[in-house]
Amino acid sequence: MRSWRVLGAIATVAIAVCTGAVARAAAQTAVKLPAPLVGAWEHTVTKANWVQLGIATEPTERLSMLVSPDGTVIAAEKTDVRFTPLSGHRIVISNAFGCGKKKGVYHWSVAAGQLTLTKLQDTCAYSIGLYSGVWKREKI
Repeated sequence: MRSWRVLGAIATVAIAVCTGAVARAAAQTAVKLPAPLVGAWEHTVTKANWVQLGIATEPTERLSMLVSPDGTVIAAEKTDVRFTPLSGHRIVISNAFGCGKKKGVYHWSVAAGQLTLTKLQDTCAYSIGLYSGVWKREKI
């Protein structure tokens, strides 16, 4: 009998763990970015900007970024970037080019067709170079 109780307890824990994982996955897919962030944006990063960040190998580059309502972002030819909203006009940027698993926190504001991303916390120079600054809304 004792082995049945142990087996039942293990099954109960396994179900709870699986249920929690499913709930977390559903919560992640239910992310909804604020409407002003959503859309197509363009931005130029100069060679001088890169050098200032300690990256001397990157040229001046005009970048495009497509931000979807669910937080998926296509930027700098990378399709698995994510924006996760936080309170107070802040977002977490994850999966940025060249940053591995590092995440950055940025303040955002949109006015007159321009998105301004300001680094609050980020240790990846590529992410800072790619995202911080003023982005202009593109018409698509």
